[in-house]
Amino acid sequence: MKRSLLLCSVCATLMALLPTANTQADNLQLTLDLNNTSRSNNMSGGSWTLWARVVDTGAGVDGSTGIAGLRALIDNITPTGITFNGAINANGAANTQVLPSDPEGTVEIVYGQDLSLATTAGIGVNSPATKDTLIASGTWPAGPRPVFGNDNKPTFPVYLSDGGFLAGGGAATVADSILTTVVTLGDFNSTGTISNADTAGYVAALTGGAGAYNPAGDFNQSGTVSNSDTGSYVAKLTGPLGASVAAVPEPSSIGLVMFGAMGLLGFRRNR
Repeated sequence: MKRSLLLCSVCATLMALLPTANTQADNLQLTLDLNNTSRSNNMSGGSWTLWARVVDTGAGVDGSTGIAGLRALIDNITPTGITFNGAINANGAANTQVLPSDPEGTVEIVYGQDLSLATTAGIGVNSPATKDTLIASGTWPAGPRPVFGNDNKPTFPVYLSDGGFLAGGGAATVADSILTTVVTLGDFNSTGTISNADTAGYVAALTGGAGAYNPAGDFNQSGTVSNSDTGSYVAKLTGPLGASVAAVPEPSSIGLVMFGAMGLLGFRRNR
């Protein structure tokens, strides 16, 4: 009962922020990073991480003091075993539930501070501009890949993921827009799988080539694609194949020699 009341309380707080959207000039970016169990099979299941970031638009009220709370709605994930990052202020929420009567089985993730109490920058979700903060992580089963969803209740307004920032005096205000992105780590050509065909994209992102910042290469969520991501990319490129294609060897060493040379490069690409 307490868990349900807490979820309702925090969700109500977030929803109450919605009418004040015109006072907020910054956006909230939610990014869902997917890590395939099999690099060659995008339906193999795997692990996911949810990240949040303030997108500073440079005008109006800003969210530089942090995120007051958020409600992320995600389809096709395992609703159990979800873990959360960090402590929140007393009575803050870090909970999940499968939305009742939702045919898509949407999982609601609520994370944030109790806005009826004092909110302090650095407590809860404190996400500075250009830097993602880990919110939650979990897994998804073999089958359809995770996507951001909605509450899909035909008799009520349909709500998407939402959230608000901490503003002056500890007050909260809603983000102008909620931006959502689903990223498959290591997948630069957007096929849902990871292969040698993605290596050119990684090199371009690493050296500041024609491609702008590509979150598929930002394994450590630093806001840049840099040499510190290379080890993770190589591990992903040489990772396990699905059973259906395991008998067909794929030369995954192409480009690995160049990674040694790239270690001498100091280029970074800002988000």
